[in-house]
Amino acid sequence: MLYPRSFFALQLAFARRIATRFALPLTDALHRYTTYAVTLKIEASWEAFAEEFMRASDPVELAYRVYAENNADEHIPAPDDREFLGRPLFGCFYYVVRDTTIINPHYLNNDLPGMRPLSHARQAARRDELRRMFTHIRQTHPEARIVSGHSWL
Repeated sequence: MLYPRSFFALQLAFARRIATRFALPLTDALHRYTTYAVTLKIEASWEAFAEEFMRASDPVELAYRVYAENNADEHIPAPDDREFLGRPLFGCFYYVVRDTTIINPHYLNNDLPGMRPLSHARQAARRDELRRMFTHIRQTHPEARIVSGHSWL
């Protein structure tokens, strides 16, 4: 199921306020403080998207079109899957490496059926997943120095 257009409109409104408040370019605020890059699956091509976004007569429609095109076959992985979007998956978590030194962790609601993944009862499982993920990061990306989490939770 795809997110509605209003999801992107809300993030754009938020990014506009952040950009104004902190004197940032709008596309920087979108990239740093919203889920646009991840949700649209354009992390590697952000600059090209940002240029098109600034020229678009309806930037929300552009964002939604890119999102729908890039997520046409989207699925949430099963709890025992080991990979998501070509990246290692650790239970409810995966990560993206930016600029070789910055780790962006991401959360997925893909716990066991009937479970509330962020409940107190599931804290030990989530901690174990994070421990395994950061052990993997330390082993496979020793140059990484920063963890940059921008959670919507």
